[in-house]
Amino acid sequence: MTSALTPAECLAMLEGYKDTPPDFLQRNGSWLLSVIAAISASVGAVLTYLLRSRCHRIKLGCLECDRTPVTLESTEITVQPP
Repeated sequence: MTSALTPAECLAMLEGYKDTPPDFLQRNGSWLLSVIAAISASVGAVLTYLLRSRCHRIKLGCLECDRTPVTLESTEITVQPP
């Protein structure tokens, strides 16, 4: 069973690490998280656009999709008052 370390023992263990420079994630963590979030949001916006599109053929860069969008007839729509 391990015992808890005292504050002096913790400081003694960290003495060897005080001169090491921070690694990539420690230096750029928040920037990297922001870039990943922006890319994810952009991909989500493009996918939402593609789902709502009425196009039969969608070509985006090297990706291509042939599909049949759902057709809505005016007889299938019912409007209910609030």
